[in-house]
Amino acid sequence: MRELIGFKRGLLAAAAVAVVGLGAQDVAAEGAGQEIRVSRAVTCLDVQEREPVNIDSVFSNQVGQVFCYTHIEGASEDTRIEHVWLHEGEERGRVSLPVRSPNWRTWSSKRLLPSWTGQWKIEVRRADGSVLKTLEFAITEVETGSPPPGLNR
Repeated sequence: MRELIGFKRGLLAAAAVAVVGLGAQDVAAEGAGQEIRVSRAVTCLDVQEREPVNIDSVFSNQVGQVFCYTHIEGASEDTRIEHVWLHEGEERGRVSLPVRSPNWRTWSSKRLLPSWTGQWKIEVRRADGSVLKTLEFAITEVETGSPPPGLNR
């Protein structure tokens, strides 16, 4: 009789482990499809105290570096986003960034050569590669006698 009770307890324990295992798979599947969103995204010249500084969409080719600041909301578990930097349609940089809470601010930057004037895009992508948001900005050549865009603002 004790053997039968031990067998039933073992069977019950195995069933409980199977149910817990299924529950963990469901949670992982829900997390993989979490709905993160970009609540704010800007291009700027710096980030200080986790806030963008000198926000603009036109910059001088003399600035040397531009930042992409992104505020992500809705992450129910750790995930990643990417900033893909495109100049005139050509990829110039790709930065993978962690998102570790439902309210997460993150940023990347791109060093720019003075000759890289023209139209730029930054695609903010989910971990699966789908585009959450696209930012556009321009790098212009400085004209003599005028204040350079993105400087002295």
